[in-house]
Formats: sequence, structure tokens, C-alpha cells
Amino acid sequence: MSLDIFATIAALANAPINPAKPLDGVNLIPYLTGLKTGAPHDSIYLRMPGRGVLAVRSGDYKLVALATDAPAELFNVSQDMAESKNLAGENPQVMKELENKQAAWSRQMTSSDLPVTTESNAPQPIDTEATKLKSSP
Repeated sequence: MSLDIFATIAALANAPINPAKPLDGVNLIPYLTGLKTGAPHDSIYLRMPGRGVLAVRSGDYKLVALATDAPAELFNVSQDMAESKNLAGENPQVMKELENKQAAWSRQMTSSDLPVTTESNAPQPIDTEATKLKSSP
């Protein structure tokens, strides 16, 4: 999604795009002005190597995989915004579809190295009351 900003700025500036290196993003101006409706992407992908996280959001579902031995998790974010109920066991077909989408997208990226979770970059619990990171025990 952040790459949509680059594509949008390039379009506004009439900057030429090298066809040998297409942008991984879309010009958002037609969506912002109403010339196009709907979502600019059918899926949204996230890869944070420094945090050890891979994720893909497609439709109502979001797949989250940490670079640990923990199994990937699946959430219906339209019904469970807090991502509190893992539906991986209940929806193996959706899991497989999103895992395939994530793998295909990752192969297109410059570096296909999977993220690595270390003690220093492990996800931290968030204190939603104070909106600060809680101290690790």
C-alpha cells in the first residue's frame, strides 16, 4: 500500500515509469476522485523482515504468519477486528488460498528471504489503555 503513494506521485508528476521495472502499486487519484470505484487491490500484502511477520488480507480474511515454528493464523477481520479467534482449523481451503497468494507475492519481491524473528524484534504486547508498548517480563 505504501507503494501506491509512489505510483500516485509519479502519475501526478507525469514521471515516466520504466516498463522493465513496473511499480508495485497503483495510482490512487482515480479512486480518490471517484473516476474508479471499488478497492484498488484485491489483496493487501505485508512483509516485515525486521519483525518476522508475513501477512495477507484478502476479502474478509487475514492470514498472519510469524517466522517461528508457530502455525499461521487466520482471522475473519470483518467479524473479528481484534483478531482474537483463529479460524485456521475451520477454514483450511481459505488458509491454503492465502498461503499461496502470500508465497506468489513474496517470490515477486526483490529479496525473497523470509523474515526472521529474534528476541530483539519479537512482537510486543500493546497496552491499549495507554497506547504504549508494555515492558517485557
